[in-house]
Amino acid sequence: LAILRAGGTKRLYFLGFAGTKKDYNVGDLFVPDAVRCLDGLVNFYDPATDLLDVPKDRVDALLRYFNNEGLQFHEGMAASIPSVFHSNDWVAKELELDGRISAYDMELASAVYFSRRNGLQLTPLLIISDNQKQELPDGFAVREQSFYSTFLKLKEGVLKGKL
Repeated sequence: LAILRAGGTKRLYFLGFAGTKKDYNVGDLFVPDAVRCLDGLVNFYDPATDLLDVPKDRVDALLRYFNNEGLQFHEGMAASIPSVFHSNDWVAKELELDGRISAYDMELASAVYFSRRNGLQLTPLLIISDNQKQELPDGFAVREQSFYSTFLKLKEGVLKGKL
């Protein structure tokens, strides 16, 4: 990120995958407005940081664009948890206690935190990769198609100045 900043980058788009325990379908779009830092990396660099808000203007830009394009999406809080911590009792308890969490990934908290530290504006978007009914390997084709089509939509929005 420091190299991107030095090269003149000002804005980044983060497109990643997230699981959910909500009734979302694999391939659905999820716009995070905040992310809980259960990732370990942010906790190491800044132990006082537990929650990162996504800048409202970036969330609003995505919501406006998706609404104008007629795209369906979900919005809410995400939590970043490394896969090796998924079965950790402390993480399970945190997820259970914090009913605001709608999706969980592995990298978003680090991306938001380090983008901010480098003065870069990050717009995050997650694609639901698995849910209570469909495990990660089962939704591969749907997830990948959603990723590809979403990437093209984001690219179109950026090039047309809508994002």
